[in-house]
Amino acid sequence: MRDVFEIGYRYLMPFLRATLVRMLVEKGMSEVRVASLLLMTQSAVSRYANMKRGGVVDLSDREDVMERLRMLADRISAGGMDPFSIQMELTRIALYSLARGYVCDFHESIDPRIDSDKCRVCKTLFRDFASL
Repeated sequence: MRDVFEIGYRYLMPFLRATLVRMLVEKGMSEVRVASLLLMTQSAVSRYANMKRGGVVDLSDREDVMERLRMLADRISAGGMDPFSIQMELTRIALYSLARGYVCDFHESIDPRIDSDKCRVCKTLFRDFASL
């Protein structure tokens, strides 16, 4: 069984990073600057920006998640956020998404042993993040 941390790391975080990268580039931030702030290579930023990476999970229809990412992009572009604070905020958004059950159907689609109607793992473990 693929555990929640694998789902979060391999599938959810790349979507969040890709979306944030695209938002920052749209705000006029250079790929080099984005790479520096997100502690990744400029090549990875380019792949995220060009949607060649980070597209397996798609939460773009979850307005609450998208609003959190927009707010983070605004804070980053305004300056004053260090890479570790950015990573902490991205992780909070990931935990929020897991707590709300937004990745359950995807988890079930790649691991048929999961019954997303019965599984309460994420909603239970991360419930404190559901209201952030």
